[in-house]
Amino acid sequence: MKTSIFLAISLCLVACTKGGKYSAKAETYIFPDKTVIHNIEADACLEGKSGEWVQTGKKIEEGLLNTFSGDITPEMQKQAGDEFHKEIIQQYHIAEKSHKHWKKLRSIFNKVKENAERKDISYTVFLLDDSLLNAFTIPGGNVYVTTQLMDFVESDDELSVILGHEIGHNENKHTLKHLQKLSVAQKLLGNDFGKIGATILEILTLPYGQPQELESDRAGVYLAYEAGFDPERGPDFFDRINDGKQRNDFDRFLSTHPFPGERSACLKKYLQKCKK
Repeated sequence: MKTSIFLAISLCLVACTKGGKYSAKAETYIFPDKTVIHNIEADACLEGKSGEWVQTGKKIEEGLLNTFSGDITPEMQKQAGDEFHKEIIQQYHIAEKSHKHWKKLRSIFNKVKENAERKDISYTVFLLDDSLLNAFTIPGGNVYVTTQLMDFVESDDELSVILGHEIGHNENKHTLKHLQKLSVAQKLLGNDFGKIGATILEILTLPYGQPQELESDRAGVYLAYEAGFDPERGPDFFDRINDGKQRNDFDRFLSTHPFPGERSACLKKYLQKCKK
């Protein structure tokens, strides 16, 4: 269960630096949005028919979830996050505060979260002592980062962008959509708690869609920049994990996330556009 959960969680990856240096902002940027992204243009990164299909699918999904899930308040999201946290700490070991990565992770996270727009969320970061390369967030603002990922990232700037990306999922209510899916599942399953329990784990590990990942990437570079880091280094992470394989329009549409190379290209294009 442990391996499958982490492999299924989105490629929202985070880590700490090896060098331990902070970078000064190299450029000046004017971002059209802060952490709440109002529009991802279909022609910006989701080019061609696949972009149109993804945008259409997103609107249909939102309409259905809003219709069938009912109203989920910020208080309900926090309560659900607390329950999810209990599930997580039962399966994964939270690293001690004496761990070599903890101080740096907390320091950069605290800088990055300062400029989040939503004040109804209290963001907290947890370090998971685990050998899998991953990080993820849940409703209510908790962000989880593995020690393996902490060993992978090569600069504080990369870390700041990816942490900002995780915060962006809550800022843009992507985690709320996971809760809405769970709400719909509970209504369909009634009082079959065994099935509901299994569904919670499935919902927790659902990957985000392409527009949601791109929105969070944009929130990530904004938060990193405002915290004093160089957002240009954010794409470095995706460049390193990109396998270089080309995928056709149909494959890209079916993918639950933009591919690393695609996300890197999108961020570079966006940052170039936002330079003052």
